[in-house]
Amino acid sequence: MKKKKVEKQLSIVQSAKLKILLKNGQEFQEGEIYLRLHRAISWMQAAETNSSQLDLKFISLWISFNACYAIDNLYDLNSDRINEKDSIYIFLCKLIEKDNERRIFNLLWNRYSTEVRVLLENQFIFNAFWEYIRGKITHNDFKILFNKSNLNFQKYFQKSNVAEILTELLKRLYVLRNQLFHGGATYNGRVNRKQLKDACGILEKLVPIIIEIMIDNKGENWGKVSFPLINKPD
Repeated sequence: MKKKKVEKQLSIVQSAKLKILLKNGQEFQEGEIYLRLHRAISWMQAAETNSSQLDLKFISLWISFNACYAIDNLYDLNSDRINEKDSIYIFLCKLIEKDNERRIFNLLWNRYSTEVRVLLENQFIFNAFWEYIRGKITHNDFKILFNKSNLNFQKYFQKSNVAEILTELLKRLYVLRNQLFHGGATYNGRVNRKQLKDACGILEKLVPIIIEIMIDNKGENWGKVSFPLINKPD
């Protein structure tokens, strides 16, 4: 059996395992956390279905991640509305606090020599690069910001500051996310294949870990979903 086919089958088994863990022997359970993770797992399955299409795989994985953290923050966090980046950071801090086995740090450490380091070295998914291209900052300003960001990442790793490590990495992936979601890239184009491949390599390992941690902490308040369920799922 070919390696790619084996990897795809293992990935599918993983999503099926998460679905079983979530249901816990029941067809469907009520509550915000079950709805949130039911949706997240469904988009994980979409990523598996489109594993050979990097654009669709990345989009599906990001939506799965988005389903995990998105909250209706008009009614959460003491009713103080916050922006999405702050919402992600608050989510990550809580997630890491509950990650008693340090699964996220171990993943990033093990993947540092491959996808993580390569993504950090890629200027095309660093927001300041596009600020330079738009003429808002100079090339020298961009280089200073780029080098400072990567230096900070190294410091976070040395201090095992997982929240900052993950935040810095997701900032890069968020630029890639914007390129795809806002039509800033050609479907199945050739110019961004490397960063998409590396991004998918990280997200397909990270998102299941996030879901596992949330399943392990179903009793925690992960916030109200922005779009509650009106009708029962099929």
